[in-house]
Amino acid sequence: MTEGSEKRESLVKRAAAGIAIAILLAYVADAAWVRLRMARHRDPTSAVQVRVMLAVPQKNGRIEFAPGTTETRYCVHSWFPHLGLAPCWYLERHTRKQVNF
Repeated sequence: MTEGSEKRESLVKRAAAGIAIAILLAYVADAAWVRLRMARHRDPTSAVQVRVMLAVPQKNGRIEFAPGTTETRYCVHSWFPHLGLAPCWYLERHTRKQVNF
């Protein structure tokens, strides 16, 4: 290896480590914010209605879609998933759920 390629490799490793640390710090700060809101008796969760679509395969190879029930899914107002719940920004953009048979 040449000296230039070693420097580039070292720079890439440091950049990757820096990005990983930044993501970890963002996750920890987000979790702390959710817990702080809970401690102040402010509910960080919300409910979103999700429409279920049933995908039923037919004998001719086609798939027939039938409307299913509407589910209430709970989410947390944060950047990342916490408390076993999906973030609301994600769930509000994915309001359809397909069930394959």
